[in-house]
Amino acid sequence: MKELVEALKLKGDYKGTFLSSGSEAVSLAVLLSELISGRKRKLSLSISYLGALSELRLPRNPAYWEDLNVDKRLNCVKNSICKDYSKFKNIDFSQISAFVFEPGNSGGIVFSQPIS
Repeated sequence: MKELVEALKLKGDYKGTFLSSGSEAVSLAVLLSELISGRKRKLSLSISYLGALSELRLPRNPAYWEDLNVDKRLNCVKNSICKDYSKFKNIDFSQISAFVFEPGNSGGIVFSQPIS
């Protein structure tokens, strides 16, 4: 917590924030990532519901959000060739403050990291 307080230049004896919803928690995490990194762009998956707040809900503002379309990747089957990474080549990661990842979504899909 000390490092976070110093990075954000918070005044006083800040100990944390209590929130009442997941949307608020995601929004605060995104805000903190922007303040710490000094960057405004975020990366997420196009099918991720990050919350009901205006800055998080779909469709997200493309000026601040890079939403990766993963529809084709979701339809890949074992032992098939699903290596279309061309979308990633155009992302300037030096401008990204955070990757906001939702491992489970309202559609019932649960994501895990790729094996390779």
